[in-house]
Amino acid sequence: MNLSINLIQPSEVRSASLVTAKTYILVSTIVVLLGSLMLIGQAWLSNSSQQAQLQFLEDQWQDASRRQREAQALEREVRELRSIHAAVSGWSYAQIQWPDFLDLLRDHIPSNIQLRTFQLRSEPDTPAGGGMRQTAQLTLGGFAAGPDAENTVEYLRSALDGTPPFDTWTDRARVSSFREDPAAGPDSEDRIFQLDIRFIPRSFDAPAGRSE
Repeated sequence: MNLSINLIQPSEVRSASLVTAKTYILVSTIVVLLGSLMLIGQAWLSNSSQQAQLQFLEDQWQDASRRQREAQALEREVRELRSIHAAVSGWSYAQIQWPDFLDLLRDHIPSNIQLRTFQLRSEPDTPAGGGMRQTAQLTLGGFAAGPDAENTVEYLRSALDGTPPFDTWTDRARVSSFREDPAAGPDSEDRIFQLDIRFIPRSFDAPAGRSE
């Protein structure tokens, strides 16, 4: 028979393990703290990165907004300049090329006719169909000499009455006055006359010389 007697008090019992429970608790606490610090650090870095990205995007947005405002201002300026250019071009298109017309008129005046007055009335007009055009009327006052005075005045009127080569310029011509020349004496065959010429209206939207 074998007999074993334990004389060690319970308080004196020691564990054979190298790591005690206190060590486990201490290590676990340190690990938890380090993990928490890592998580906090990662969260701080992530937040800093997001803040920087947000600031970058806000700067980009402000720059884009500034460029947009500049572009809108330039667009308004371009529209205004185009409007001014269109108005000036339209006015230019609608004007009669008087040097060309007068050169043509000079070549068709009979030798016994002398022009004395030249009165022009020109103004913009808005027809019922819309748009704008330039209207013009020319009144020629002159002197016709000799027995053929009436025929030569009629020849000039007929040429200016929308017939070639004046058909691209004039719309109608009429003799508004034809009478004896009071300065020539009662037996004279000389006459003084007045010729009213209406020009083809010229659109502000088309090159000069093109009628509506």
